[in-house]
Amino acid sequence: TIFRDADTAMYRAKTKGRACYEVFDHTMHLQAFNRLQLENDLRHALDREELFICYQPIVNLETGQLKGFEALLRWQHPRRGLVSPVEFIPIAEETQLIIPIGLWLLKNVAQQTKLWQQQWAASGHLVSPLTVSVNVSALQLKDEMFIHAVDNILQEVGLGGIHLTIELTESILIEDLEAIGAILNQLRDRALSISIDDFGTGYSSLSYLCSLPITALKIDKSFINRMLQSQRNRRIVETILTLKQLGLHSIAEGIETNEQLQLLKVLGCTYGQGYLFGKPERATVDQKWVNQPYFNGTANTEHH
Repeated sequence: TIFRDADTAMYRAKTKGRACYEVFDHTMHLQAFNRLQLENDLRHALDREELFICYQPIVNLETGQLKGFEALLRWQHPRRGLVSPVEFIPIAEETQLIIPIGLWLLKNVAQQTKLWQQQWAASGHLVSPLTVSVNVSALQLKDEMFIHAVDNILQEVGLGGIHLTIELTESILIEDLEAIGAILNQLRDRALSISIDDFGTGYSSLSYLCSLPITALKIDKSFINRMLQSQRNRRIVETILTLKQLGLHSIAEGIETNEQLQLLKVLGCTYGQGYLFGKPERATVDQKWVNQPYFNGTANTEHH
């Protein structure tokens, strides 16, 4: 039991990152058991159709028009209810379940994007290609079949790569920069865009921005939340926005107030997303997301 307890404590330490340690206590057994149950349930979540996708609008801050969406994976557990992605995504990555789940996500997003593009192009609302962002892990990227799977999905659905954006965290880029770079170049060859999520909270480096085919930076919502109260946070946002000189678009995350919106417009931020424009929702065919601008001088959120 000593070795088992030590192993339990070691696992807990690993979840907190490198160079961490944990002292065992008996509550860890219950937490480990709950995690094991969640892992077993996650293995069947796809077959039981418990996973679903929500979409949050991404808006052009200059025009107020829709640019696209971020696709967000959700899990409706039959007993636990809605399980937070913060809880189940790490389990999916550790068990490599993220590979089949990720492919399911990518295919469903591609199918929905194709449907929207056809409907909205016919309606005359879209003045630029609709794009949908999908979060991808390092494990997925490094899977030798990933590029092949992307090709198959695009061909099967009949969707151009220009309509999809792959979202990565900064931590992915330091794992194996050369290998990751080669994969990202293949994705760009297929016209997919590449964005860095939560930019500014991880391993921010100008070197990888210059060497990798990154197309957009998503400014972490923690900076957006505090930029009106903190001059330091405002300066950080301004600094990130200057990177558009490298040809990078900027997307502000977590916009919740009109004051934040107006400041971001003044600072020259290109795109934004957040509760001000709409919460993540399941896909709809009623086109409510594009039938009117998201704002005209001041944000218009009545239809959300």
